[in-house]
Amino acid sequence: MTTKLLVLVLLSISAIGLASKPENSYGFVGGMSSFNQLIKSSAGVVDDSTSSELGLYVGVYGEKYLSPSWVLTPGIYFSQKGAKTGAASRRANYLETSALLRWYFLDGSKWRSYLGFGGGFGVLLSAEDVTNAGVLADKFSFFSKNELSAQVGWGLEFPVSSDTGMQLGITYSRSMTSFLDPTTVGGDKGTWNGFYGFVALRFKSQKESITTEDRARDYLRWKNGQSAPTGEESES
Repeated sequence: MTTKLLVLVLLSISAIGLASKPENSYGFVGGMSSFNQLIKSSAGVVDDSTSSELGLYVGVYGEKYLSPSWVLTPGIYFSQKGAKTGAASRRANYLETSALLRWYFLDGSKWRSYLGFGGGFGVLLSAEDVTNAGVLADKFSFFSKNELSAQVGWGLEFPVSSDTGMQLGITYSRSMTSFLDPTTVGGDKGTWNGFYGFVALRFKSQKESITTEDRARDYLRWKNGQSAPTGEESES
């Protein structure tokens, strides 16, 4: 597991380093997760009666511009996923790397919006259950040590300065593999299903197709509430 963690960190750092070149961007993410679980027994019986459990979601990411509208966003995150039934709850902590391809499809004078799709790969750090009686049990050995997920997201970005933006986003994530190890729980399988909601600060450039002067003009246009097109100066 130590080797997997090291490889995961090195790959993510390399990807973020590539995205943090002067013409691209990097950022920091903080937010919450809200997940539920779906359990399918070895007999084929599906149990989705649990309710969502809130968790923590933090990390760093990069933005690699493929064009003015398409952006690759690799990142590495600490994420918590869990579920609860009454007083009983289950939680698993992951170190996760993910990459979403974002499409910036709407641009306003004070914001821009994106849709994203991609996937994530997580390494299990810890897992535990709390029973209805409040007894805490270490369940690490019953969980799969890796998790693969499919993800889609939507978000908004607002300029803070000429080369800094604040992003508000939500990402839906669903397991593609079982988070339970079927060999240790009698063949049962489980999948996570939920959302990440986050606030991010993005630094450096916004678009590699425009100059620093154009980015500064965009910021002043936003600050002054003007609507002149990007890169064009109003005539007196």
